[in-house]
Amino acid sequence: MASVTVQVNKDGSILIPKNFIKRYGWTPIEKVTVSEERRGLRIRKDDIYDKFIELLGKGLNGIDWKEVEKGREDRCF
Repeated sequence: MASVTVQVNKDGSILIPKNFIKRYGWTPIEKVTVSEERRGLRIRKDDIYDKFIELLGKGLNGIDWKEVEKGREDRCF
């Protein structure tokens, strides 16, 4: 695993090196998740899995169950 030292700017931001951005396929306007772990911070790309976990954490409030059922029907033979 590669590592690099970066400086925290006055506004608290850091610049992610271009080679990491390219390696992970991030785009300039893309959102990433920063989470605290035991030994530091983790930065990762938001994806559908994150959205699913977020919904589970909220107790599946706001789910359009008719839309869910429609999706299930589309997969049934």
